[in-house]
Formats: sequence, structure tokens, C-alpha cells
Amino acid sequence: MNLLKHNQKTSSGKLDSYYQGWRAEVLAEYILSEIAFVVPVHVRSDVGADFFCTLFAKEERYLEPGKTFSIQVKAKGKEITLNSTNLNFLASLRIPHYLCIANRKNSSIEIYSCQQLLPLFIKFGNFSRENKTEGRFLIKLKPIKRYLKRNLINITKLVEKNDFSDLLKDEHVVKWNEKKKAKQIELEIGPQVFETSMETLKLNGDERKTISACLSDWINFDYFNINNFSACVYSPLARYFNKDNVLTTETISFNQENPETFVYTYTTTRLAILLEHLKRIGTNVNEINTLNQLIDLLSEKNKINIDNKNDIMPDWTKEWDARLRKAYSELSGKN
Repeated sequence: MNLLKHNQKTSSGKLDSYYQGWRAEVLAEYILSEIAFVVPVHVRSDVGADFFCTLFAKEERYLEPGKTFSIQVKAKGKEITLNSTNLNFLASLRIPHYLCIANRKNSSIEIYSCQQLLPLFIKFGNFSRENKTEGRFLIKLKPIKRYLKRNLINITKLVEKNDFSDLLKDEHVVKWNEKKKAKQIELEIGPQVFETSMETLKLNGDERKTISACLSDWINFDYFNINNFSACVYSPLARYFNKDNVLTTETISFNQENPETFVYTYTTTRLAILLEHLKRIGTNVNEINTLNQLIDLLSEKNKINIDNKNDIMPDWTKEWDARLRKAYSELSGKN
């Protein structure tokens, strides 16, 4: 029979750290509810996002839903880390994701862009066991309010590695997290999208409109990158503050395999979707001629950049190509 020592501390209570984290989420949910519909994720289902939110606009007596996004909430001062499960979840989510820092002392929140995650997803793909042969790892997020050009350069250095295993071997980038017994990479994220407090939003209707418009702009920006990523366009845009403190946009460029294939895939996908749509709604001769010119331009580009398209293109891309030709042929016959 095992007996507890007289001086051993035992408790059936709840860990204070978890409780304080829950209070931070409650605060964030209340403030965000001023500008968006907020759906909390149950703790047992939390693999990287605490809320799924939908911006709304007030139209007379109604709240009209807008764009959807996800939020991860952390109490101010707490370490923010992502593991392979979190990363794979966020990569497959395909909606804008933001980090929220909740400050219970002054009842305020800070929202940060997570635009820097997309280049990691593009370059390193799935963060499965096969992709982390160097052992357990974490990515520590470091929020930066005024995200600068030099911070953007740091992310390009990370994605210059051939694969994720090479990145984990870089002693200048990887640190050891003794508490969690894992290799850790620090990722600077930002800039800050907005900062507000419970008191400000309750008393100031103009503040709500300003914040909602600011967040809506960021969501549109992130959806542009996500849609391109889904269509195999692997040159994401990033925002940073220039020396005049003006928010600037720049393309993140890094080494890729067969970039011409990505251009071809993107173009054929877009044309196929357009042609299938025109087939359903009907079209005219001028539209057919315009699409014909696009197809000719695409074919000419492939002759220049790709010697043997069928050997390089993946099977699903060939399927899109076949759909494109079939749809165009049917549309031409119809007119």
C-alpha cells in the first residue's frame, strides 16, 4: 500500500495558470464581440485556435455577417509556442489567423498579424514526424508591434533552408527549451493590427468602425495570399513599416522547385474555373476570343520555360489542363 508523506502537497483544485488563461479568453471574447460574432473552441478541441470569428456590419436593425477568421488568445506575459500539430492545423485551415494578447490588468487586447506562418507552410509543407527527424520542436512566436524591413528579412533567412531538418540543425536559429525539452525556433510576427480596451469600445462607436475596417483590410490581404497559396502561387506578400512609419507591402521571395510549373498551374486553374462558369451562364464571341488569347499566351510561356510539360506537371494539373481544353472546345462549338 502506497502512503503519501505527511508533508507532500496534494490538491484536487484547478491549476491557477489554466484558470488565468481562461480568464484571458473570456476578456478577449467579450471585446471581440463588439465587432464580430465569436464562436469559442472547446478546450478539448483546441489544436491552435481559440475562437472562430465573423466580422459584422450593422445595417439598420440587423448585423450583417462578413469575413471569417480565427484567433489564438494568450495572456500577456505568457510564452507563445506552436508544435507540429498546431502548425498542421493552421496550414490546413485556409482562413486568416491572428494572435490576440489579452491584458487583464487594463482590460485590453492587442491583435497581431501571423502573416509569417505562410512562408513556412509554403517551403516546408507538412510538419509531420517525417519532417522533424531532428526530434521534437516548437516555434515560439515573438509579437512585434512595429514590424520592420529587418524583421521581414529574418523570415526569408528561415525559408532559405532546403528542408525543415536543415533548419533544425542551424545552431544560430535553434535554441533549446529546457522546460519543454524541445528544440525551439523564434519567429517574429507582426505588425500589430490594432489595440483596444473594453472601456474604449463601449463608449466610442467610431472606434468600433475604425477597428472593424482595419481588421477587414487585413483579412482581405490575408485571403489574397491564402487563395494564391491554394492555387499554387508561392510568392506571398508581406506587410511591414518603412522608415517613414508607413505600412508597406513587399513580395517574399525564396528558392522553389519548378517555379514555371506553379505559374502554369495557377493560370490553368483560374482559366478552367472561369470557362466552367461561363459555360453555365452563357457567353459571347468576344469573351471566347479573349480567353483564346489567354490560352495562346499560356501555351507560348510553357514552350519557353518548360521543355516537356507532361513530365513535370503533377497528375492533378494535367486533369485541370484537360478540363480547360474540353470546356473551351464546348464553348467554342456552342458559339
